Amino acid sequence: MTFRHTDTLFVGIPCKTPSRVEAGPLTNFIRGHLEHSLSPSQLRELERAAKVPYDAPVNEGYTTTRVEGLCPGMHRLYSLGHDPLLGLVVGVSDILTGRMTTIDKNGKIAVQVIERYAHLQKTDVVQALVTQLMHFFSDVTTPAGLPAPGMALFNLMQFGSIGNEKATIAEIVQGMYWQGYDFVQFCSQSIPVAVCEILVRFAYAFRKVKGGTPVKDAIPLSTNREKNPKLGTMLFTAHSIATAANAGIVAFTKTPMAVSYPQWIAFAKYSYQQLRWVFIEKPAARDRYVRTAIDEQLRDVYGDIDELFEEVAAASIVLG
Repeated sequence: MTFRHTDTLFVGIPCKTPSRVEAGPLTNFIRGHLEHSLSPSQLRELERAAKVPYDAPVNEGYTTTRVEGLCPGMHRLYSLGHDPLLGLVVGVSDILTGRMTTIDKNGKIAVQVIERYAHLQKTDVVQALVTQLMHFFSDVTTPAGLPAPGMALFNLMQFGSIGNEKATIAEIVQGMYWQGYDFVQFCSQSIPVAVCEILVRFAYAFRKVKGGTPVKDAIPLSTNREKNPKLGTMLFTAHSIATAANAGIVAFTKTPMAVSYPQWIAFAKYSYQQLRWVFIEKPAARDRYVRTAIDEQLRDVYGDIDELFEEVAAASIVLG
């Protein structure tokens, strides 16, 4: 319930207007803060300092291998260097090699040199990484923004038949980015996920403290089943409920723009951990427990036998 209320009331569904992207108050606050964090002159100076070889906005006059769908409003979704996650590896690599790595709207991967930007190649890894981070910041402050982390990989998913238009997963995600589902929306949607996480961990710690556990030992920083045996299951249950709530919102609104990408990532993470615990770790832990109990009982039996043998031996009369 907490997730649904926070997501619905504060995060909202992004909607592209002629001037900017609008959503809930929380999302609008983050977006406005980023857009006004630099003055126009500071932004221009940052853009000049953060030019990169993979920033071709269109095909004409830039690319030798055509990238389908490449245009000013969509090129950041197709260029892996603009992905906030993949860009830390692919983008830095492109800066060091003077290339542009893309996955176009049809799922075709291309790696090519943009001759107009060849002079922007760097030779130092640290300098390339700094340039990459500066380029991230210069782009995230613009109305078009950056795609959500890992969003570029959905261009490979050229399958599915969703909605009345029978769109593929790739087409759905491309449409979402075009309509304003970007890195800012991802960050805003991450807040309800964090709230869910904090509340569950706080409830778990409160329960342990109430049971007599010292506060220092009750803080559940780890989901290690040996240290916090029930925390993983509680987190899995909470995120399952939150994900089901998000699925209900998507079904009710009939728009993929309502999808909480961070929530589904959290659900996938805890689902994997829960399945691993149920089918692999728990049976192994039970087996270790049984074996340990048997070993302890055997040691007790052998100890009793040794004591009995010593008593019998002490009471015996040896005839020589």
